Amino acid sequence: MPGIRFVSVSPYAFLGGAIAGTVELDFDRPSKVRDISLVLTGAERSQVTVSQGKSSEMIQDVRPFYEQAVSLRERVPFQDPEHAAQGNYQVPFEFSVPPVAPPTLETSPLSLEHGHFDRSPDGLFVDYTLKAKVDVPLWVDPVLSHRVQVLPPVRVLGGLSDAMSASSPDHPQVRVSPADTNQPWIVPGKPFSMVYAVQNPGGKMLKGFTATLVRTIDYTIRSYSRANRTVFGTFPLALEGNGPLYEGRMDLMVPDLVGMVNPGMGQIFRCSWSLEIDLGVHLGFDVKMGIPLTPPVVNLPVSSPSVPPGTLGAGPGGP
Repeated sequence: MPGIRFVSVSPYAFLGGAIAGTVELDFDRPSKVRDISLVLTGAERSQVTVSQGKSSEMIQDVRPFYEQAVSLRERVPFQDPEHAAQGNYQVPFEFSVPPVAPPTLETSPLSLEHGHFDRSPDGLFVDYTLKAKVDVPLWVDPVLSHRVQVLPPVRVLGGLSDAMSASSPDHPQVRVSPADTNQPWIVPGKPFSMVYAVQNPGGKMLKGFTATLVRTIDYTIRSYSRANRTVFGTFPLALEGNGPLYEGRMDLMVPDLVGMVNPGMGQIFRCSWSLEIDLGVHLGFDVKMGIPLTPPVVNLPVSSPSVPPGTLGAGPGGP
């Protein structure tokens, strides 16, 4: 049985860039082969497992948006028109990546490589997959798939706008805004500063202030709909007391993690970011406020291509 292995494949690529590497093909004996193919596919995929009594059914919705294919048959020695010669062969390749397409996105971790019969978890996935296949007549075709993370060249999660919680005669009220109104953008791996004001007309005892950076992915699987909420950073502030007014500046060191990609929409998903504010109140209801980050609509003066540390994965949290 012919063996397949991917070697020297970059773990990431940028939209508008290229994916390059080498396919290693190992024929332990002369093998009858119709074709040797390599395909790069970009696709949105959602999956849910639905219980039906004692059984369950896996439902998938797959929406390909990009494909490139090449035959490697002419790049492998054949001892005759039908049989690949015995030996180990390394075939380099390069595929272009579309400049306008969704980046890699996933709500559950996936393995880097997988075979034809490997099962993936439920969730939403935007995958860029290299698939090598040896077409063997009258036999099971050897197949190996390899995932490559594709990132936007510039990553911006969105902009923070002025926001204020609901008012009440004797309950605390929170207001937040960017410290620099000319730079409201939250960027992975970059510090971000905001100012806050807490009015406490009723003299409630306060017990802490927290800002949380959250990614939400809403997606569909045929007639089903799901939402995935993942926390990418929690920023506490020691704010305690029962004074009438608290004001200050809060500096957030935004992490740079896999899964921190720009907001956007695909055929079956919508990705958005928000900053959630939680003001703790003793003997009363906490003040909670979710502030949607405004998606960027123009080219922004931020850093050139950057890559989050780590390997492919859903980042903190989970489905």
